Amino acid sequence: MATLAEVDTRSPTASPYLGAVGMPVGEDPRARPLYVSVAENYVRCPWKTLLERYLGVEALPDPLDSVPEADDRVVGNLVHAVLERVVRRGLHAPARTVAWARDAPAVSLAWPAVAELDRIVLAAAEKMLADEGLRLPGLAILLARRVQPLLEVAHGVDWNPVPPRVLGAETEGSVRVDGHEVRFRADRTDRRDVEMLLTDYKSGTPLVHQKSPEKRRAALVAAIRRGEALQIAAYAASDATAVGRLLYVGAGLPPEQRVLTLGHDDHEARETLEGTLRVALAGLRAGVFFPRVTAPDDDKESRSCGGCAVREACVRGDSTARLRLRERARALAATKDQTGLEGYAQADHGVWWLPAERKA
Repeated sequence: MATLAEVDTRSPTASPYLGAVGMPVGEDPRARPLYVSVAENYVRCPWKTLLERYLGVEALPDPLDSVPEADDRVVGNLVHAVLERVVRRGLHAPARTVAWARDAPAVSLAWPAVAELDRIVLAAAEKMLADEGLRLPGLAILLARRVQPLLEVAHGVDWNPVPPRVLGAETEGSVRVDGHEVRFRADRTDRRDVEMLLTDYKSGTPLVHQKSPEKRRAALVAAIRRGEALQIAAYAASDATAVGRLLYVGAGLPPEQRVLTLGHDDHEARETLEGTLRVALAGLRAGVFFPRVTAPDDDKESRSCGGCAVREACVRGDSTARLRLRERARALAATKDQTGLEGYAQADHGVWWLPAERKA
């Protein structure tokens, strides 16, 4: 870890205790390949990414907690696991990479019969709960019932009126930004005419709510600029035949919000993706890991703070630290207008303002 003097001494908030950890040295985990999902999490909160991704910090279990339950995260993970098993059962040689999928033969994949699907769901639920340390009797059956409506949505969207022509599951790909490779993993890869369709399953709230195609695309580009939709943009940018897609399987959504797509020929989206990743890469290299305890452009608490698993290791409740972070952001914005910024300060400024609705 770099010393404070090696980072920046012009501001009292540029310290390791507020996320200034210096440039990578030796076997720094930041030297590993960067995945788009990590970049999204980093923009959302650099400090949380530092603790969870690079330092391996986990929340301590509370002995006074109530009986463990299968929360929304576990339900979403199970949906992914079941749909992956559905795909793999029908593919003898699934494409492991986007480059491989480009010329691979597609398989018309039938949806499993009811009894077979029940076995797949229950087996996946038992394995996932065992991995989570949740071994209560009957919990796997309850979890299997919870995911059934979500699986019915996926079936209705992708298997009607005809089965999809599938190339692979958990397909690896990448995009390059200024010589740096940023990787991703697509939940499923299909062939549609001459295009490859790379899908990411989502069980939460849709990112884009607009109805008209023009407004939906504009909202999607804005989300890419904020670092919130990098996965679909990376899918689309990975190959000249690629189309990125988010498939929302949550219950109660209108049909127009179920599917969000982005084509390779959307140059504005690609340039926006590259710009966002460029800022994130610069922040990671410089060691910018401040806690995003406040929104960039106002004093409201960040949306990700409420359910953060590592909030006990954060300055979220420290009003002095929160004020210092806000003052630093204002000082950096003013300095940039006057003399320009370099090194850590420039990276800090870029990452801080990245998710803002309006720029500094």
